[in-house]
Amino acid sequence: MQYAAVSLRQSGNVEMIPGVDVMLRIVGADENNLRHIDCEIPRGCLVAITGPSGSGKSSLLFDTIYREARYHFLRAAIPSQSAKGMRLPRAAVKEIDGLSLAIGVDASFPPMRSQTSFASFAGLYAHVRLLFRHFACTVCPGCNSDVRRSSMSDILTYFRGLEEGTRIRVLAPISRETLVDGETLQERLVESSIHRVVLSDEHIRVESDSFVSAMAELQDLPEVQVSGLVDSFRSGPDTVSRCIEAVELALAFSSGVVALATLDSGDEDLWCPEYFQTEGNCNSCGYELPSISSNSFSYYRKGFGCNECQGYGDIDGRTCSRCHGARLDPVVLSRRLFGASLSEVLLGTVDFVASWSTEALRHLDGRSPIQYQAFTELDSLLEILKEVDLAYLTLSRALVSLSSGELQRARIAREIRQSMAGVLYCLDEPSAGLHPHDVARMMSVLRNLSRRGASVLFIDHDPGAITAADFVLELGPGSGVRGGALVAAAPISEFLKGDSLTARWIQSLGPSTKQTAEVRPEGTSEESVCETQVSDTWFSCHGVSKFTLSLSEVSFPCGAHTVVVGRSGSGKSTLLRSVLGPALRCLLNKKNPEASLSSEERRMFGVSRIDAWSNFKRVVDIGDIASVRNKRSTVATLSNVLKPIRDLFSMTLDARVRGYTSAHFSFNSTAGRCPECRGEGSSLHVLEDVAPVEELCSLCRGERYRREVLDVRYKGLNIVDALSLSIREALELFSNIPRLGDCLAVLEQSGLGYLSLNQRSDTLSTGELQRVRLSREISESNKSQTLYIFDEPSRGLHAAEVSLLNDIFARLLESGSTILTIEHNSQVVRAADYVVALGVVPDTRGETSLTCGSVESVAPRVGFDV
Repeated sequence: MQYAAVSLRQSGNVEMIPGVDVMLRIVGADENNLRHIDCEIPRGCLVAITGPSGSGKSSLLFDTIYREARYHFLRAAIPSQSAKGMRLPRAAVKEIDGLSLAIGVDASFPPMRSQTSFASFAGLYAHVRLLFRHFACTVCPGCNSDVRRSSMSDILTYFRGLEEGTRIRVLAPISRETLVDGETLQERLVESSIHRVVLSDEHIRVESDSFVSAMAELQDLPEVQVSGLVDSFRSGPDTVSRCIEAVELALAFSSGVVALATLDSGDEDLWCPEYFQTEGNCNSCGYELPSISSNSFSYYRKGFGCNECQGYGDIDGRTCSRCHGARLDPVVLSRRLFGASLSEVLLGTVDFVASWSTEALRHLDGRSPIQYQAFTELDSLLEILKEVDLAYLTLSRALVSLSSGELQRARIAREIRQSMAGVLYCLDEPSAGLHPHDVARMMSVLRNLSRRGASVLFIDHDPGAITAADFVLELGPGSGVRGGALVAAAPISEFLKGDSLTARWIQSLGPSTKQTAEVRPEGTSEESVCETQVSDTWFSCHGVSKFTLSLSEVSFPCGAHTVVVGRSGSGKSTLLRSVLGPALRCLLNKKNPEASLSSEERRMFGVSRIDAWSNFKRVVDIGDIASVRNKRSTVATLSNVLKPIRDLFSMTLDARVRGYTSAHFSFNSTAGRCPECRGEGSSLHVLEDVAPVEELCSLCRGERYRREVLDVRYKGLNIVDALSLSIREALELFSNIPRLGDCLAVLEQSGLGYLSLNQRSDTLSTGELQRVRLSREISESNKSQTLYIFDEPSRGLHAAEVSLLNDIFARLLESGSTILTIEHNSQVVRAADYVVALGVVPDTRGETSLTCGSVESVAPRVGFDV
């Protein structure tokens, strides 16, 4: 079958999408494995790009379309003097017409600091900080009374609002504690040029002999307010500067407190003070209130945030007792706006904050335009987060505790919250992490984006996501050198009538387009499995309570594959990756089969006890992929293939003559890496208001190594040549090398033969990355009594490749391992032995609902067709 370039204008497909007359035209796309692709994509539509892993989907969307759009934007945005000498990255494509400003959300994630919160990452915190910084009032933590904070602008606004000619006094309030030492108070007043003290209408001269004794008598009269009279004059335009000078003197003397007193209109002898406080102690109880600035809301800045946890929200896994996880100083957290404190907002869920914001907008309608606009923008982002099924997350939740699907949806919400007509959105697997029932909601969000004039192009494998698109492109027919061709490009109605791999798969699912498993991996049983038949040995968790998760007990079979399913926010990742995994590792580190968790560890991990944990010797969290996504890690390093290749090169005659060791063939070693880029192969140019631009190293041109190291060759190849080989090519070259050939064979059997050994981990899809790490585990000699935890291992995999993943699982089980998997893919669910289904987020008083049992009995009840 020939996979020729597709031209929509020639085939007449443009007219099949009503109202579309603007096209994105691509000519000669040759990036990575793309085979001179020519195609036209309708603008202003929802466009799905699908195909097997390594077929060229990311190469087309991100490395060609997005990169070329970014190139043209950078050329226009970067001043010529800044761009001088820079080689801006371009795509390998002959021509692209119809490009516009592009926003990309790919599968890679920037390094995450443990301090970063969900609110900061999603763009919520900037809005919340603005509102509470400028519009909230301070509540004293000592007595819970409101403490008004004012600026000089507030004071002058009050002054200018007085009727011209009004008699006014500028007073410096004197705290009761200072009355104890009258002599010191007298000295301070004289130094500040304050010569009179007032008590209502009574005056006491500071320099008088009776001043000290008079102050002593006032100690027993708490109802009397004592103030220093700084100045007295009449209000008017010509006394503004005099007012400023007097106010500044009063603020300096009274540590941030000043009173402007005017005569009562009905009683010419009664002075009515208006208090303004910019800093200092609480007037009611004397609580020491630090001054609040914009930095006071920056928990990640040194010297700010909570003093106890240093802005992290927790200490050794336990919630901070001072800020309760909200990360800021209690005085800042006590600030209150429209009935809610900042602490309540930061510790609340998206749903809670949305209700608070809606109520605030109702009160502000027609008043305070600035506040109304700020709340409107906050409300808009909150609604998008709810639409992408993140309403259950608390704003202060640590970003590192979120699943990959939650992270992806938070990024999407952040990028699309202010959609602009004509913008080109490039998204990678927006359905990731979503239960089949929730995919439709995500696609509805993206469809609304396209209806507002944006063009949305996304990579996905979910049948519900694909069939929701207006137009579909499929790349293939295989992976790597076997892919790179445009197999199909048509409106969805025409695409589903076609004969491509994806079209045939969706046709086999029927009208529901749910992820029905077609076949089980060879050798697995088709018969129903009862709970008692799964395993003779079980382990269990008791008293689980963390984030939104609350379970009295949950059990898992040893030596079997258990899938944990449930809708977004039900606690799947929390159960396996925040509770069970860390707690088991803690117990195993004790090296005592009778050991148990201490009270401190129980609080840290959110579990009271784990039974039968001694059935395991190791716990491996394969879902933890954020830590390996970086420029320095490659397929070769992650699969443990680089070490034997380095050893092989160090044993060559050329290497021994030069005295080169294995370290010389590592780009992470000073002995072998390029001194210019330190083995990274590229550098980042950071420019003001423009995203960093990556540029190849001028010395090694991206090869990472010192030039002299490349003189050493094995069978005519230097180390760079060897690492540039695909896994399939490397297997042919190194098949007879012990250990190295075995590792490469496992990678090839996992369907990854098309990947090159030097491909960076931050360019791999989640599915590819997890399979690389899985292959390394299979190659290890000791896998028995190992517990493997996976977080959506099918992500990034085409339906035709999921069976390969199930084969890997089967091999691990044969070796005596136990597998726990978080999944939404019915093919993976069907091939499992046991299902643990968690319910939706409960209220704060109840437990998370739990349904456990065989695949056949549980999966259909929780939304999976098996």
